[in-house]
Amino acid sequence: MTYDDFIQIFPEFSEFPKVRVEFYLSEADNQISENRFGKSTEFGKALFTAHYLASLDNGQRSGAGGVTGGTVSGGAHGAVASKTVGSVSVSYDTASTSFADAGYWNSTPYGKQFYDLLKRYRRMPFAVTGRASWP
Repeated sequence: MTYDDFIQIFPEFSEFPKVRVEFYLSEADNQISENRFGKSTEFGKALFTAHYLASLDNGQRSGAGGVTGGTVSGGAHGAVASKTVGSVSVSYDTASTSFADAGYWNSTPYGKQFYDLLKRYRRMPFAVTGRASWP
């Protein structure tokens, strides 16, 4: 996957330094195997890269005018569990949109999609039991 392909799919990362995006695309090439993901390999690489960029975004994105603020990840996700109007407060039910065993992948919407892809292409060990030949 090229930088241009990635930015076309996820334009929200267009203000990130190109070298940072290319670094994580390279990491995705090293860590995402076509043997495991088949036709979804490029999608997995894109989600992997987007997850790391979003989770490491600390307001250090640089655009034409220099450093700009904001985050790509958008913060907490899920149904509103409670709210307060005076002095503004809100809390989210993040458990409803998270995978119980996904850990760090739950921290961004891209990571959640990547983890879902991992689950679909999970390889489970198996053992063949029984007799090797019939009498």
